[in-house]
Amino acid sequence: MAKEDGSWDWALVGPDPETLPITGGGSVGLEELHGAAVGHANSFGLLRLHFGTGSSARCKWVFLHVCVASMAVKERGQAMAIEPKMHKAIHAIRSFSARVQLLSQADCTVEWIVDQLQGALRHQVQDTDSEFISVTNYFTAAEERKLRNPELVEIAADRCENLEHIRNIEPPSPVVVEPEAALPCAKSLPDLSQKKQRKKIKLPRVGDLVEFFSLRNKAWMLDGKVVEAVSELCLRDGVQCLAGSLKVVFGGGSTFEWILPHQTADRMRPSSRPRPPEHMCGELSKETHGWLAYWHTRYFELKDGFLQWWDTEQSACQGQEAKGSVYVLGMRLTRKNQTLRMQAECTHGTIYSFEAPSAMQAMAWANTLWEHAGYCEAVRDFKEGRAARSDAFKHNRFRTKETLGREAINGL
Repeated sequence: MAKEDGSWDWALVGPDPETLPITGGGSVGLEELHGAAVGHANSFGLLRLHFGTGSSARCKWVFLHVCVASMAVKERGQAMAIEPKMHKAIHAIRSFSARVQLLSQADCTVEWIVDQLQGALRHQVQDTDSEFISVTNYFTAAEERKLRNPELVEIAADRCENLEHIRNIEPPSPVVVEPEAALPCAKSLPDLSQKKQRKKIKLPRVGDLVEFFSLRNKAWMLDGKVVEAVSELCLRDGVQCLAGSLKVVFGGGSTFEWILPHQTADRMRPSSRPRPPEHMCGELSKETHGWLAYWHTRYFELKDGFLQWWDTEQSACQGQEAKGSVYVLGMRLTRKNQTLRMQAECTHGTIYSFEAPSAMQAMAWANTLWEHAGYCEAVRDFKEGRAARSDAFKHNRFRTKETLGREAINGL
C-alpha cells in the first residue's frame, strides 16, 4: 500500500517498531477499517486516500494510531509513549501528510479523517494541495475507482451478503460442555407397557444429521444430530428409554431430547445440510496488542466453523462466554513454522496471530481450519439454495448485488 496503485489501501501493525507485526489490512477503504478499528487495543498504520480525478487528482497517506478508549489511563499513556518510535518506523516505509488518532469506530469516518488531513496540510510551509483535499473530491475519486475496478463492487457485494449470512449463525456450545436435557425427566418417560421394541423400524443411525420436532420448542429444529441409540430398555440421562430410542442434540450441541421409536416417523426427518468436519481443541498462544505486543496462552476450540477461545479450558467448562470468536467463512490463512495468521469476513480486515507449541501442531490446526472454512462455504451455499426456493426470498430481495456492493465501498 506504499504505492499509489497498491492492492491494499490501509494496513495496521502492532506496537513493535522492530518487527511491525501485521494486525490488519484490506482494499475496501474506510468501510473495512471502521470494522477493524476495535480489533486490537493498540495499533499503528497507514491509510491511503485518493482525491479528485484527472490533472487535479491527489494521493495522500495518513499515519494512524488506533488506541481504543476502553484502555486504562496508564496503558494509554504507555501506548502514547511508544508512538514516536512507531512514527519513525512507518515513516521509513512511506512518508505521510498527517497523523490521525482513532479512539473508537465513531472516529473512523471520511469527514473526521479528511478534516484532520486538511488541518495538517494548512500548517505545512509549502502547501499546494489543501484546496484539493475535500470530502467531495474524496467521493469523486472513489466513484472513478469503482468504474476502473468493477471487480471491487463484486467483492464488496459478496462481503455484504456473507456478513448478512454470518449474523444469522449462532456460535456452537463448547465441546467440553455436556448438552442439557430439553425436557424434565418426568415429561420424557416412555410408555413401559412393552419392555423391548420388537417391531422393526428403520431408524436413523448414530452420527446422522436430522431435523426433528422439539416438544419443548414446539418447532422443527434444523440442526439435529443423532448421538446415541439404545437397543434395550435402559436408563439414560435420568430417562427410562425403550429399545430403539434416539438421543438427538441441537442448538449448537447445547441441548438434547430423547425420541421414542414410535415417534420417529412423525418427529424426525433426514437433513441434507452439510456435515461439519471434526472439531479440534487445545492450547495456542495468541498475540495481543496492548501498550506493547505480547503473547499469552489461551484455550481454543474449532467447531462448526467457529474458532473460539477462552482464558482456560476450565473457563469453557464453566460455560463462560468466549473471549473471542471468529466464523471462518472467507478465511485467509498463512502459516510460517509455528505461527498462524488469519483473517475472515467477520474480522473486517483485522488479522489474528496464533502460535502452536510445534510446527506439526500448527500444520494440523491449519489443515483443520481450511476444512472448516470449506464447510462454512458449503453452509452458505446450502442456505442460499434453500432461500432461493422460497417465494418470500424471491419477492423480498429489493436491492441488487451491484447496489449492495456500491453501498459497501462507499468509503473508498
